[in-house]
Amino acid sequence: MRPTLALPLVVALLVAGCNSPNDVSGPQPGDTYATDVRTDPARMRAVPNKVTPGSAIEAAFPQGSTRGLGFVLERATDDGWAWWFAISSDTDAPDMVNTFTAEEFVARDVEWTSGPAFDSTDPHLIPVPDDAEPGVWRVCTVPDTPGLYAEFEIAGD
Repeated sequence: MRPTLALPLVVALLVAGCNSPNDVSGPQPGDTYATDVRTDPARMRAVPNKVTPGSAIEAAFPQGSTRGLGFVLERATDDGWAWWFAISSDTDAPDMVNTFTAEEFVARDVEWTSGPAFDSTDPHLIPVPDDAEPGVWRVCTVPDTPGLYAEFEIAGD
């Protein structure tokens, strides 16, 4: 049985180190993780739309949206999008935000679940990892399908 990524379980996963590194059934680092997403600025925006590594963006939902706690950050490539980070976020507990690199997420054999769901306009604070490279990125809601995404830019030094 694969663990699920729900906020209370994230700390347990960090301590337990559940992993199955030979399981390659899901998206792998560098793949496009969020394949069934659409952009709709009226429903989801990245604020601000230009940031630096180590800062944060808000995934803002102006008209409200039903969504889970999961987000992925993907970087634009010549061929589409490459998955780099997985993030759990809770609007009510910003100190409980957890960030994994794509490699850590796969190594721990974590699986997203769709709960608990938010249906609100409350933004989610999404940290921009210190090692995120400059370029065009998108933050995507997961595992909801179809999900939403918003593009933003990470500026270089």
